[in-house]
Amino acid sequence: MKPLDPRLLRHASAVRPFVLACAGLGVLTAMLVLAQAELLAKTITWAFLDGFPLRSLLLPLGLLTAVVVARAGTAWVAETTAHRAAARAFSQLRETVIAAALRIGPRRAGRSPAEVAALATDRK
Repeated sequence: MKPLDPRLLRHASAVRPFVLACAGLGVLTAMLVLAQAELLAKTITWAFLDGFPLRSLLLPLGLLTAVVVARAGTAWVAETTAHRAAARAFSQLRETVIAAALRIGPRRAGRSPAEVAALATDRK
């Protein structure tokens, strides 16, 4: 199974910008994780092995705090973007199903368009 089915992108073209945004946010998150690990390692080394006073660790601790806040913000934006992408994909796929049901007509489909619309919009 592929992580992203190309058929979904073909049927739900509104999702493409969100997929690109999520990929970019993933790269940014990876860079922030590396920066956090580097700052954490250096700060611990300077504090415990080199014996630096707390006053000289203020800058690295401030940078570490900034990176942690940036990671939290990036995670929030990524979750929001993923939620919007899912909502947009469901919406576009529902529209496609309802349009196909209306095109086929109630006699050939075996169900009325209202039943198909109710099934397509049910979130269960």
